Amino acid sequence: MSDRKPFLKYTNIAALLDTLLNKRIFLLDPNLWEDKNDSYYISIYKQRENLKTVLAICFAEENETFHHWKVFSGNISGVCIEYKKDMLLKHFQDNENIIMETVLYRKIEELKEENRSNSIENCKLPFYKRHPYRDENEYRIIYKNAREELHSKSFPIDILCIKQILLSHLMPEVLYESTKQVIQRIDGCENIKVIKTSLIENEKWKSIIA
Repeated sequence: MSDRKPFLKYTNIAALLDTLLNKRIFLLDPNLWEDKNDSYYISIYKQRENLKTVLAICFAEENETFHHWKVFSGNISGVCIEYKKDMLLKHFQDNENIIMETVLYRKIEELKEENRSNSIENCKLPFYKRHPYRDENEYRIIYKNAREELHSKSFPIDILCIKQILLSHLMPEVLYESTKQVIQRIDGCENIKVIKTSLIENEKWKSIIA
C-alpha cells in the first residue's frame, strides 16, 4: 500500500458532513448500486458463503476525472474526499469480517476462461468488474457477516486520515465559500484543505495560451 496514489471517495455533502461530524464512514448494501453487473457478483459471493450481510465502500485510486464527477457526484452537492490510504485502511485491517482489495477488471472471454479453469476463488468475486471500467482503478472494502442482516454499517475513523476535500465545479462561488467555512468549523476539521475542483475550468491551463 502507498499514499502516493490518490485515494478518492466521490459522494455528496450530506455524507461528507456525517463523516466529519461523527468521525465515521458507512459501508452500504451493493444492491443499491446502479451497475447490476457489479452487484450480481457480490450477491453470488453472499450466496456461496452463506452470508446474511455483505456491504461495501469503493474508492478510486486515480486522479479525478470528469467521468467520476459525472457518475458519482454529478450535481451541486457533489464532493470528493481524498483519504490517506494507509492511515484509513488501518481502521479495517484487524477486523475478521473485512476483506479489501483492488478491483480486478476482466473482459468477458477472460472471465469465461478463469471460470472454466476453476481459478475463481469465492473471496475474489466481490472484486470483479467489467473491463470497460478499468480506468476507475477502484479499491473496495467489503464487510461480511454470517449471523446478522444489515443494510449499512458505520466504522469510526480518525479525521486526520483525510488529506483534502474537493467540492463540485457546479457549486456557485458564494456557496463554495460558505460551505468551506462550515466544514472547517467542525471539531477537528480546522486544518483540512477544502477547495473547489478546477477540473473543467483551470486558470493555469487557460493562461498557457492567452
